[in-house]
Amino acid sequence: LVASLQVEFALRLTDGVLDIGLFTLNLPTNARIYDALTGTGTSFDNTKMVRTDGISSAGGIRKRYNATNPSFLYPLGTGLKYTPAYINITGSPTTYGYINIRAVNSDHPIVTASNQALRYYWKTSSTGFVLGAANVEHIYTYDESDVVTGVGVDETEYVAAYYQPFDVTWVSGGVTEVDESTNEIFIDPNVFGQIIDGEFTAGDRDPDDPFQAVIAFYSTRNGNWEDTNPLTTPWSLIGHAGAPTVATPGPKNPVFVGDGISFFHTVNVTANFAKSGNLFIGNSSTVDIASTTNHNFSVLNGFGVTGSGTLRISSSSPTAVFPAGDFGLFLGNTGGVVEYYTTGTSFTIPTVTALPTALVINGYNFLIVNPESGRTITMPNIDLTVHNIFRMTGAGTCFMNSASAKVINVLGSMNFQAGLTQLRNNFAQTLNVNGNFNVFAGATFEVANTGTAVTNVLNHTGSISNNGNLDFNAGSNRVCNYLSTGTGNRALTGTNASAFTELNRFTINRGVSAINEYNFD
Repeated sequence: LVASLQVEFALRLTDGVLDIGLFTLNLPTNARIYDALTGTGTSFDNTKMVRTDGISSAGGIRKRYNATNPSFLYPLGTGLKYTPAYINITGSPTTYGYINIRAVNSDHPIVTASNQALRYYWKTSSTGFVLGAANVEHIYTYDESDVVTGVGVDETEYVAAYYQPFDVTWVSGGVTEVDESTNEIFIDPNVFGQIIDGEFTAGDRDPDDPFQAVIAFYSTRNGNWEDTNPLTTPWSLIGHAGAPTVATPGPKNPVFVGDGISFFHTVNVTANFAKSGNLFIGNSSTVDIASTTNHNFSVLNGFGVTGSGTLRISSSSPTAVFPAGDFGLFLGNTGGVVEYYTTGTSFTIPTVTALPTALVINGYNFLIVNPESGRTITMPNIDLTVHNIFRMTGAGTCFMNSASAKVINVLGSMNFQAGLTQLRNNFAQTLNVNGNFNVFAGATFEVANTGTAVTNVLNHTGSISNNGNLDFNAGSNRVCNYLSTGTGNRALTGTNASAFTELNRFTINRGVSAINEYNFD
């Protein structure tokens, strides 16, 4: 898939694998998945399944339940492994809802003992459910290749367990909840109670217990990530208002910077090799890594970076280094803000996260480009989607990519608040902007008068507000053509009498209705 998909009724996998990658397969109440063109069979395997990318932010399968559809088999797998999940609602919930399952192809990064748990887990989440007196039965089937054994560690001693991310706790059952002959993990409501949501796996509690109490780090004030001085450290092991600790986060520790409600903090990373089991950055809180490198904020690629706060990145090398980890949720349309800023060195925005994850960065929720005066930040050589707002704030220069023809999709507005933003030619760039295109006083958006002549394109459904300098024609066929589409009234406007505007081809295609006006103010 190249986008998320919804199937209203029957999805029939007759031959081969449906690879949904990072996207979501949405199934309403009447939708089912079958194994043949006819009938209601559900015999799947690793040659006939729904395959995901196997990272924690991948969309997985999302199914809606009701009274006539209280159970469902999720024929999921990753790579060549078929690892299905089955959910059965018993009794009558007060309200039915959706259950989303993601298969994650790694051991859970928050286990408290290494090499004693399955190298695989399932992230199960629900929306809309009010269980009332109802119960939920889960069955997860693992692949034998993910079984971990060793001295004192045996599959016959595996117990079922699940992790609750925001309670930061493990809950485990007994050996009877794992059937090693069928590779099935049973989440029995008689043992685990009324649960839908959790991150489910299995492991051996002897000689060490991988499901012990988890040590989480909470920010209590602004400070440096690696600071161990109790008078200045930002960290507590108790909560955002807790006593300080002299410890610092490591690869098995969840980290919470702010909570987005009552606690708002900035944590600066001033040394290389910062690590965490996962990282949550709350709204109005910030993690600033500056030009440090070799960080991994969701070790083992299994547990994501979330929140709606800000991640700030600078660089002392020609290409910035985005920290390792699964940032899919943070970069998605409900995620946070990424700000690239210079501290003396011009650089290019990266296209992948650092090793070991090396995940492609092809989107941001909010993106801020902030070059200081005399410095340049260059956009990456990749097709890019900004789900909300693109903002150029620095007094320096933002170069659009010129290494090959690429597309930038901005689903919100593009705001050029300062400095110079320039289309560099050589290869035509396409900007698709849904919101307004705003050039502030003192800012410039232009086509360069150098480079191989090309025709860049701005496809736009919003209005243009120019109070600075807007130049779509640099001469010698170095241009940017403009196309306005959509419905409703739009305008090219501004309030600064000193603003400069030069257009090339300006096309308005907003239908035939009289209500679709385009005004030049």
